[in-house]
Amino acid sequence: MSFADTVKDFLFFLMAPTALRPERSQIGLSNIIGLFLIIFFADLILFGSIMHILGIDQMDHKIDKALVENGKIFIIIAAVIVAPLTEEFLFRFPLRHCRATFFLLTTSFIYILLEGLNLNIHVVLNVIIVLFVATLLTLVIMDKAFGWWERIFKNYFPLIFYYVVAVFAFLHIYNFDISTVNWYYAPFMVIPQFILGIYLGYVRLRNNIWSSVLIHAINNIIPLILFFSIGVE
Repeated sequence: MSFADTVKDFLFFLMAPTALRPERSQIGLSNIIGLFLIIFFADLILFGSIMHILGIDQMDHKIDKALVENGKIFIIIAAVIVAPLTEEFLFRFPLRHCRATFFLLTTSFIYILLEGLNLNIHVVLNVIIVLFVATLLTLVIMDKAFGWWERIFKNYFPLIFYYVVAVFAFLHIYNFDISTVNWYYAPFMVIPQFILGIYLGYVRLRNNIWSSVLIHAINNIIPLILFFSIGVE
């Protein structure tokens, strides 16, 4: 597939995401990386400018605190290895697996609900773990009881896809100190992650999970290079 065909395929995917692999060979990594870089820097320029205009581009980021407490090596390993693997297998891997998507949606919905109630984060995570395991066991034991979900998954996949993207983006708002920001700025703060989530989902569904892990790692390492290049110690 040529680069132009890759761009065209991605644009069609935006309008109608599908979990079915196209009947053609996988997209070459050079095309995937090239298109990602175009999206990344366009996103950086456009939404970086918007955040600057809104005055929210200088917000404290958790990387600052983590750098002071743990050092550069920890940051690099966490951002380039741990985060891509964890987030891709949590958010992108289930996109081609009906049952996995079900308990991803279930746990993410519960998480957002409990966060809205301002419960302690450790309590929330414990509840999610319990619900995740319970849902998984239920799906395994009651194999034939979830035909209804398979039909929903097939018929409403675009909505499910964009919901997962939105959850992925929303959770990244906790990268910032949002205590001093008006709530209606929140969407602008996570639009880059929303766009990233769409592209990572596209790469995962068109190629495989390891391709999306690679793109996620590249996405994280570019800001680190810029961050460290300005002389941060």
